[in-house]
Amino acid sequence: MMKAIRCILFLCVLALLAYTPSDAASKPKRGVKVTPESAPALDSLYNQSYAVIIGVNAYDKWPSLEYAIKDARAMEKKLKSLGFQTTILLDQHATKDNILKILGDELPQKVQENDRVIIFFAGHGQTEEIADGTQMGYIVPVDADTRNIFSTAISMDQVRNFSRRLRAKHVLYLIDSCYAGLGLTRSGTIPPSERDYLRKITTRKAHQMLTAGGKGELAHEEGGHGVFTKYVLEALDGSADRDEKGFITFSDIASYVKPKVSRYTGSKQVPQYGSIDGEGEFVFVLVSLPSAVQSGSSGLERERQRLTEEQERLEADRRTLAAQRAQMEEQKRLAEEQRQLVEEKQRIAEEQARLQEEREALKKQQVEAVRNAVTVKKAKKATPQPDTPSSLSSSGEKEIASDGTLLAYASGVVYDKKTGLEWFAGPDRDTNWDEAKAWVESLNVAGGGWRMPTREELKTLYQKGAGTRNMTPLLKTTGWWVWSGETLASSAFWDFYFGTVRGTVLTREALYDTKRGFAVRSRRQ
Repeated sequence: MMKAIRCILFLCVLALLAYTPSDAASKPKRGVKVTPESAPALDSLYNQSYAVIIGVNAYDKWPSLEYAIKDARAMEKKLKSLGFQTTILLDQHATKDNILKILGDELPQKVQENDRVIIFFAGHGQTEEIADGTQMGYIVPVDADTRNIFSTAISMDQVRNFSRRLRAKHVLYLIDSCYAGLGLTRSGTIPPSERDYLRKITTRKAHQMLTAGGKGELAHEEGGHGVFTKYVLEALDGSADRDEKGFITFSDIASYVKPKVSRYTGSKQVPQYGSIDGEGEFVFVLVSLPSAVQSGSSGLERERQRLTEEQERLEADRRTLAAQRAQMEEQKRLAEEQRQLVEEKQRIAEEQARLQEEREALKKQQVEAVRNAVTVKKAKKATPQPDTPSSLSSSGEKEIASDGTLLAYASGVVYDKKTGLEWFAGPDRDTNWDEAKAWVESLNVAGGGWRMPTREELKTLYQKGAGTRNMTPLLKTTGWWVWSGETLASSAFWDFYFGTVRGTVLTREALYDTKRGFAVRSRRQ
């Protein structure tokens, strides 16, 4: 009995050893059929690839640029290596008419539904404020007018018209210019985590745009390229394929370029991106290396990328530090200007206080002069005296007084040795201009020949601090003002004020208590 059991067990073991998995696989399962779902081949995503490349350095009426042509040529070279058929317009060929002809007429005639198109522009961009409060962005061709932007440049509305005329499922605008008014969206795109992602984004329509920056920003040029184009070229070289999937999408490029440009320029230039139409994605297939080379170089490439990013970060930090240092210097300069302004205000306040004191002193002098004039007038009324002596001459008369420069004679004539003028003070009473003139013309002291003085002649009598009226006490007067013979019009006349060495203009009717008439003549031999 035991031998029979052992024999049965031995036969079972042999049966198990003879069975192979291929036998099971060769027999189909009933009611279940598994068909693996595969993504489309990368080399069959598009039938044809077209690129129109525009670059302008030498504008007719706009400021010239330095690297736009170089950027355009570098982009053309890169796109050709990726299989694109290129058309390039540079400088004088990049007119508005030529751009409209190629984008609006020639491209639509040859582009088919399963093709892709890239339009690259390096040049000036402009933002216009519309009357309804919105903004419109413009691409500026070489012949655009700075004052007539609507009629001579290419608006974003026209760009949308280009897209509507193209049957291509994928159109990408790469614009190395800064402006607003793009009207782009970022909604409706397919997330990379979604199943069958590549097939969906490549079969659905996608008209997309990536620009160098927004309104009011400058597209920086450095190191032989525009900063924006520099990083776009890096992205197309494969740097944007961070998960090594063998292709890059528009979103990959935008996500790579935006932070790079923003960090490099210290956030002075922030690229803008979005979709004009559709939910798909523009796709670039990268040039693949043999797997052995890829595996051997991937570590080096990641290290190179890390070092590049670190260098860019350090460069950005350096620029930030330089900007902060410049800001500190500006703050110091403003503080110094503020200090100087405070000192200037203080000096002006002191000057105003001094002028106020002088005005108060002058006012007191005027009051005193009026008081003295009233006193003299009352004295004259009490003892009337003739206005002037008659038929007198200074010739041969004895000097009765001298102050060193002026000599006084008994006739009342005062001779100025320095100027050679002889003076005679008129009646020490209120006198208007007509009365003073009549008195001088009737004066016959010491042989006559008298006239009214000029202001310059009166100025020669001014001696600050001399007498009570800043003039020699040899001329007897209590007045501060003396009439001159100069007129400004038929009824306006100049006088001279001995309080501050200045002249004023008064009308014929003007009458001041302290105004006097003096007579002058050149000394007779």
